[in-house]
Amino acid sequence: MTRGASVAEPYRKASPNWLELRREIDARSRSPALERQAADRLRDVQPTPNPTRILDLGAGAGANLLHLAPRLPLPQRWTLVDRDRELLASVPRGGPGVEIERMACDFLDPGSPVRARDGEYDLASANAVFDLVPEEGAHALARWLADRCPLALFTLHYGPETRFEPSSPGDERALALFHRHMTREQASGRAMGERCEVALPRALRDAGYEVRTEATPWRVRPDDIGILLQLISFIEDACLELMPGEIKIGEWGKDKRRLALAGRLSATVEHVDVLAWRRA
Repeated sequence: MTRGASVAEPYRKASPNWLELRREIDARSRSPALERQAADRLRDVQPTPNPTRILDLGAGAGANLLHLAPRLPLPQRWTLVDRDRELLASVPRGGPGVEIERMACDFLDPGSPVRARDGEYDLASANAVFDLVPEEGAHALARWLADRCPLALFTLHYGPETRFEPSSPGDERALALFHRHMTREQASGRAMGERCEVALPRALRDAGYEVRTEATPWRVRPDDIGILLQLISFIEDACLELMPGEIKIGEWGKDKRRLALAGRLSATVEHVDVLAWRRA
């Protein structure tokens, strides 16, 4: 989209390669404390042998399933929801005690099959999803969840700051454009972007949940070369969509890639995990 354009953009599919690449750093960045609290709450309210019913929003290739299934009470029944049928089809089959249902639809759409369903769930989960969601969509979804799900664990949502080490004079400009690109007008509205760490808990509280948050930053090490190069590309590409032909952005990306390939670059990317439970 050219600078100053206001035409809504279509949904962009997530890259399976990126989703696979980020799984490891996601896993080491998540909050073990909030995961344990979620598991304890599920054990308190869900008597065995009834399955724990989990609604995974924006399930993608199944990162939440693969990470959380071993950490939550068995048996489990997962409903995986994503717009991308191909990604859903790539999710591995459930193991012992884990049943999987796939729903290819947009969970933000009030008329979607998952929103039209009358069923209840014990836990709603989502990983790295809500920073791409408009705030009004998060409020509507939180109200819908409050009627049918007492517990939510929403992980690794983008925060307001990314820092490279070593820093360079172009970082502030590049990241400001990246954040502007993230919150541009899209088919579903303007995403929360870096405001998500404040806006998402507010939406849940307004819907009747108690909320606990924990900072879960990515600590991107020099040996996380794939993540570093992809992060640089994401920022550079977003900037150039807003400012085509911006020479300084190209120079910024070239310098950052040189440092990364030399093993001299690291980064901190702020994220937040959110645990919410329905008020008594």
